[in-house]
Amino acid sequence: MSDESAPESAPNMAKLVPVETETVEFTAGIIGFSAGFVLGGPVLGAAGAAAANYISKNEGDVNDVVKAVSKTSIEIYNYLSKLDAKYEILTKTQASLQDALTKLKDTQSDPATIEKVEAALSSTTSKIAELNDEYDVVGAGTTALGVLGDFIDQAVEKAGELNDEYKLTDKAIDALKSAVDKAKTAASEASASS
Repeated sequence: MSDESAPESAPNMAKLVPVETETVEFTAGIIGFSAGFVLGGPVLGAAGAAAANYISKNEGDVNDVVKAVSKTSIEIYNYLSKLDAKYEILTKTQASLQDALTKLKDTQSDPATIEKVEAALSSTTSKIAELNDEYDVVGAGTTALGVLGDFIDQAVEKAGELNDEYKLTDKAIDALKSAVDKAKTAASEASASS
C-alpha cells in the first residue's frame, strides 16, 4: 500500500493509515491488547499490548512476525477503506440520480433529458456491480480476515513459545508492579510534602 494519507480536501475519500514505524508499533499494541483481552480480560490485554509494543521495537524472529501482522492489518484496513469510499461515492451518486429521475418524471420534463438520466443511472448501477465483481468485496474481506487470523495464530503461538522460554509475562508483571509501586511512592511523597 502507500505511505501517504488521502487528501483532506476530499471529504468522501477514505482516510488511510500510513505504513510507518510508529503506526506499525501502535498497531502491534492494539493487536496485543485485543489478543490479551480475549484470552484473559483487561489485565492480560494491557500486558499483551505492552509486550507486543515492546517486541515490535526490538529485533528478532518474533519482532518480524509482530511487524508482519501489524503491517498486514494496516494494509487490510487501508484496502477496505478504499473500497468503502468507492462504494460510498457510487451509492450516493446512484441515489442522487434516482432522485433526479423521479423528480424529472414527476414534472413531465423532456423525454430526452429523462433518457440521459436513466442512462447515467444505469451506468452507475452497472459500475457498482462491476466493482463488486472485480473486487469481490465479501470474498476479499473473508480472505483478508482469514489471513489476518492466521497471522494472529502464528503470533500468539510464537509469543507463547517465547513466554515459556524467556518468562516474558512474569517480567511484564514485575515491570508493571514496579511502575505501580513507583507511582504510589511518588504520590505519597507528593502528598506528604504538600
